[in-house]
Amino acid sequence: MVKMKFTTKEVFNVTDGRLVGNMDVVYDILSQFAGGPVFTHQLPSVHDRLRKENPEWFVKACKQLDEIKQKVGDDFQTLMDYIDKNCANDYYEVEKTKN
Repeated sequence: MVKMKFTTKEVFNVTDGRLVGNMDVVYDILSQFAGGPVFTHQLPSVHDRLRKENPEWFVKACKQLDEIKQKVGDDFQTLMDYIDKNCANDYYEVEKTKN
């Protein structure tokens, strides 16, 4: 199966729900997960499917984010600073799923 790599900061968009940078990365991650293009009106349903199917990369990313929040709190800028400093080389491989 084809996999794409996304950084912790990029995956933050779909684990936390707050937008980091460009919205294109949200489309890229969810399209990769869905196995094809995702359009604006599909974002909520594909994100719901992601949470329901709970793939391994998503579980790990959510766990990492929870651990970071326990260390530094939930302030957005503090989280971003911590991720930039400590997680710059962390990647998640997102697989295409079968529809």
